[in-house]
Amino acid sequence: MNPAPLPNYEYKVGGSLPPDAPTYVKRQADEDLYKGLIAGEFCYVLNSRQMGKSSLRVRIMERLQADGIICAAIDLNEIGTDITQGQWYRGVINSLISSLNLYEHFDLASWWNRPQLLSRVQRLSKFLEEILLKHISGKIVIFVDEIDSVLSLKNFSTDDFFALIRFCYNQRVDKPVYKRLTFCLLGVATPSYLIQDKRRTPFNIGRAIELNGFQFQEAKLLAKGLEGKVSNPQAILQEILNWTGGQPFLTQKLCNLVANGTEVTGVEELVRSHIIENWQSQDDPEQLKNKVFFRTVPSDIESAKKLAEYAASQGYKKIVIFYNPDNIYSQSLYTEFQKSFKKGKVLRSINLALPTLNAPAELLLSVFQDQADAVILFPNTELISVVIEITRAQKILVNKGSKKLPMLGADALYNPEILRSGGEAVEGLVLVVPWFAEEDTSRPFADEAKKRWGGQISWRTATTYDATQAFIKAISMSNNPTRQTVLKNLKSVNLSSKETSGYPLYFDNKGDRQQEPVLVKVERNPGAPFESGFMFKQVKDKDIKQ
Repeated sequence: MNPAPLPNYEYKVGGSLPPDAPTYVKRQADEDLYKGLIAGEFCYVLNSRQMGKSSLRVRIMERLQADGIICAAIDLNEIGTDITQGQWYRGVINSLISSLNLYEHFDLASWWNRPQLLSRVQRLSKFLEEILLKHISGKIVIFVDEIDSVLSLKNFSTDDFFALIRFCYNQRVDKPVYKRLTFCLLGVATPSYLIQDKRRTPFNIGRAIELNGFQFQEAKLLAKGLEGKVSNPQAILQEILNWTGGQPFLTQKLCNLVANGTEVTGVEELVRSHIIENWQSQDDPEQLKNKVFFRTVPSDIESAKKLAEYAASQGYKKIVIFYNPDNIYSQSLYTEFQKSFKKGKVLRSINLALPTLNAPAELLLSVFQDQADAVILFPNTELISVVIEITRAQKILVNKGSKKLPMLGADALYNPEILRSGGEAVEGLVLVVPWFAEEDTSRPFADEAKKRWGGQISWRTATTYDATQAFIKAISMSNNPTRQTVLKNLKSVNLSSKETSGYPLYFDNKGDRQQEPVLVKVERNPGAPFESGFMFKQVKDKDIKQ
């Protein structure tokens, strides 16, 4: 019996975790950053987005404050980018005053508006030395978050700002009071981008804090939220980490999506349906909503269209569909197929997830009552075993003299288990898949991959390779690549088949890859892999009835 679910255990998807969040995963970076700042080291945590930098800052600030250290936080995103240099520096000082609650002791408006011959950065320097360090007698740590936002400033450079931070560090030799002041920088940019003027001394101070993805031993506490929902919480968590690589945002998101009774094999379907295939319609968090996405896997629209065109070419006018209406991936294919199947009619739709599903009875109804021409199978991965039972039921009925209905499906069924467990029952099954190793354009890449890695690769590996190639190309198109320039460059990426896993790669204005999916068919072959006697074979255009 599973333990009862924890009532107040909530996964946090997006945004900073509060200090008392039960899902905060403590990593080596927690100790490294804490010890570095306690020792007065200037530190920086520079990593990709959604790696938990802001949550780390919140935790470390709480620990430092408990030790009597005064902490201030500046979020450069909040200050803005389409502003003047004066507004920006005034915003930095205002953030410090607000964070340290100094409004009663310091009037920024009157101080800033005094006639001064000093530059803006000199005013900030003067504030740090003559106001901050004099008013606060203890140690001070200033956290500067979202530093990469300075790369989007339109009207001026912030080289002087980071040069000032370096100046504060160097002043420790001549003015011991500066030993009480420490900075911690957090963001996506690398240190070499902080001071971009190559004629100036680079930002070469401080200690880099390595912030890695969740490791299983660190993240075990996340399994607590799965207790009472699944039979083996730690196995589910391990599989989630295998898919996410420990990326905090995606890990918390997938843990939150796990439904009651989910098995380890069902994690792949969660990834497919909520991360890969239907990110835009499913994700409310700002991190995924209204952002730019590029996908190297053909969309459900293209897959369903290809299958519908094949069905029409074979003269299938009356179709019965088995699918799971409660699964996003399955529902998406079902909807898109109906839109594309204009030369025929879907007679019935049968819920694969029903515990009372009677496969033989449904097949008999499809043959004799519906007079169907074919069956479409759109299971999610957790229901592959149900599809195998359907194919076995048809084989039994055919042996008794019933008509054999052609069966068509999508890439969830493109699985060695279908060949091993289905055997003769799945012979003739036609699937639409994103990539096929034996296709003429894919074979050179597949053969080379097999030599290097000692085995056949899947369409997931191939499309992941293509995504990597697209990023490499987009990065190489700029002398000083930033997140913004990479996203811009991805729109114009155009890779030849020799640069990818076999297909040319470019994206439409929605970020979808312009590539036609491939049709494959289960055929008998004594030398086939997986000891099944069957293998997938490409259905070429010349073999399709017109």
